[in-house]
Amino acid sequence: MSDKAQSVVISEPENGIFASETFFYTMDDWKDSLRFTPFEKAQSLFLMTDGVTGFALKKNEKTLEQGFVLPINLFLMQETDSKKAARALKNTLETPKACRLSADDKTLMWVRLK
Repeated sequence: MSDKAQSVVISEPENGIFASETFFYTMDDWKDSLRFTPFEKAQSLFLMTDGVTGFALKKNEKTLEQGFVLPINLFLMQETDSKKAARALKNTLETPKACRLSADDKTLMWVRLK
């Protein structure tokens, strides 16, 4: 594993009735599923719906899928045009292969912290 990937913190999913269930803040009881995972000295943050976890995490959901997350992070860290970055991310998540792998909602939010 690369040095960049060793500094990754993954928050374990809050599973509900179904595995990899997404809890939305529009739900009446959303606060019951809210958790905070501490981390230090992060450069970026990924928040995603369960439709993206099949790409972003290995099957055990505890290990980063480096071939997906690291290139996206590198591209977004270097891209200065936010519209271009958003379009590239959207196009990545909506490829025919991505849709075959997961028909579920694929929402990914990337935040640059440093």
